[in-house]
Formats: sequence, C-alpha cells, structure tokens
Amino acid sequence: MQSLVTDLIGDLYSVLTGESIGAGAELSYDNLKRRFVQQVARHPIDTMVGTTLVGSALLYLLERGSNPKLRTPADALWAVSSCIAAVSDAGGAVTPLGKALLGWVMAIGPGVQALVAAEGMTHRQTLPPATALDPVVVNRLEHIAQVLEQILEHRLTTQPMAADSGAKSP
Repeated sequence: MQSLVTDLIGDLYSVLTGESIGAGAELSYDNLKRRFVQQVARHPIDTMVGTTLVGSALLYLLERGSNPKLRTPADALWAVSSCIAAVSDAGGAVTPLGKALLGWVMAIGPGVQALVAAEGMTHRQTLPPATALDPVVVNRLEHIAQVLEQILEHRLTTQPMAADSGAKSP
C-alpha cells in the first residue's frame, strides 16, 4: 500500500509542479488518470485503506480550526469513512477544499467498495457439484433422510390430531 500511495503522490506532484520525482515517463493528467485506474483495479483493498487514511489526514489538515465538528483526526476518519460508504458527509466540511475532498471521496467510494467486494467474490470457494460428492457421504445423507421420514410417519400415525383428541382450536 505504501508504494501505491507514494507513487500516486509522486505522480500528482509531477503533474502539479512539472518536476519529475524519480525516474519515470512524462506525466500528464491522462497518464495520472490511467495509472490511478490501474492501481485501483490491481489493488482495491489498498485503495480503500489508502483513500480512508490519506483522505482522513487531508481532511483533518484542511478543516482543523475551521470546522467545530472535526476536532480530532478520529472525527475526520469518521467523516471520510461515512463518505466512502455514501452514507453522508458526517463531518460536514466547511472549507472549499474540504468539500471538494469529501465530494471526491463520495464519488469514488462506492466504486472502490464494489471492487473490494468483487475481489472477495473471486477468491470465494464454491461447493463442488453434487455428482462430485463422496459416495459414502451421499449414502449416509440418504440414510439419514430415510430415518427422518420414518420418524415423521410414525409420529403422524401414532399421535392423534388436536381436533380428534377433543381439544378445541382457538
């Protein structure tokens, strides 16, 4: 994650200042955008954590002293987390840069969450089809089902129904 954040900050610095940080190709807005999209697609969980932590730190720095709702870094973390989840702007940014930051987080948050969920789904194991199950297990399950059916039939034939036993229904 550290390399993702470092690379993105370096790229952003290069675009804003025109100076290159480290060895790299010419960076334009299109190159920065392409690289960001590649990083998000390649590392969605790191992107989520990085967006939350870096966004919280930036929001705290931008809003500190101006926003009575954001008195601590934890308040900023809560605000950014709420925006990522598209719940609300819990901290309610008051500075123009703070509002822009929270707007950006709200815009990308649900998409990044979807990528994280998709990554989790690709690693999820699925059950094999029933034909691939162990025959011993299948036979045992069939036997259990037969025993349960016998118990149910026995109870139905030996116990009188509530209406037959003289009990009144409500």
